[in-house]
Order: sequence, then C-alpha cells, then structure tokens
Amino acid sequence: MQPKLKRVIRFGSRGDDVVQVQECLNIAVTTKPGLKVDGDFGPKTAARTRQFQLKNRLKPDGSCGENTWSKMMLAVAKQAQKHGNHNIMGPDRKPGQKMKTDPRPGQKMRPDRYPGQK
Repeated sequence: MQPKLKRVIRFGSRGDDVVQVQECLNIAVTTKPGLKVDGDFGPKTAARTRQFQLKNRLKPDGSCGENTWSKMMLAVAKQAQKHGNHNIMGPDRKPGQKMKTDPRPGQKMRPDRYPGQK
C-alpha cells in the first residue's frame, strides 16, 4: 500500500511530506546530483518535479498533487522491483529516515537484502 498525499506540495511547502517527495524524486528521476532532502520545496525541487512530470506526460506545473504522486509511487515501485527491493517505502518508515535501499558508506548493495540485514 502506498503512502497517501495529504495536501498538494508546491513551491514554498515545508515538512515531512516534502521530505517524502524529495526522496521519491531522487529515486524516480536519475538526474545527478540528487536533490538535497531538507523538507523545503524550493526551486530545485520544483524543477525536478517538472522534469518528472514531463517525462511521465503530466501537466508540468512543478507541484505534486494526486496525479503526480500516483505516477511517482509507480516509478519508485518500478525502481524497487528493478533492484529487487519490494518494500522501499514501507509503512513503518518515518519521514526523513534513510531509505532501506541506502547502503552504508563503503557497503556494497546486495539485491536480496536490505543494508544491515543478515
């Protein structure tokens, strides 16, 4: 089950839901460098959102509403499946918490495990 979006996230928005959007954008849009996950929906997050929207044939308004969020969740799930991790956005994940796919510095990622899992 995917997390629900509680409001439209747009330029100037701040909070834990912005953190979720930024983390998802870093997974769904492979442009480097990744966004700084700081909970502040600024110009770089808006630009990355427009980039995602254009790629997914959505209205490129730079805000994250229901349509953008749904497509983003599909893109994140697709990346998770591609890398063998089907619980990338688990229900027990707290906003701002590292994703389960983030390896520790110097640790190689194994497709059948989460970092730190034995």
